[in-house]
Amino acid sequence: MIYSPEAQTKRVYNVLAKDWAALHNDTAFWENYYKIFQKYLPSGKVIDLGCGAGRDARFFTKAGYEYLGIDASPAMLVEA
Repeated sequence: MIYSPEAQTKRVYNVLAKDWAALHNDTAFWENYYKIFQKYLPSGKVIDLGCGAGRDARFFTKAGYEYLGIDASPAMLVEA
């Protein structure tokens, strides 16, 4: 079966969602980027396109943002 690049990417993320979530869970690595983001948008709404397993959701919700995560992979959204 031949998959389009988009369909193949979605299929792979669906298969690897649990492992991906476990390996990409470290928010400490991104802490400086979160601070820069917060400097320019101290409060408000965030739409995270391609949120994956929801790693960034913890920062944004804890910081008081109204957060919406969107991802093409249903399995990633389950992890989120």
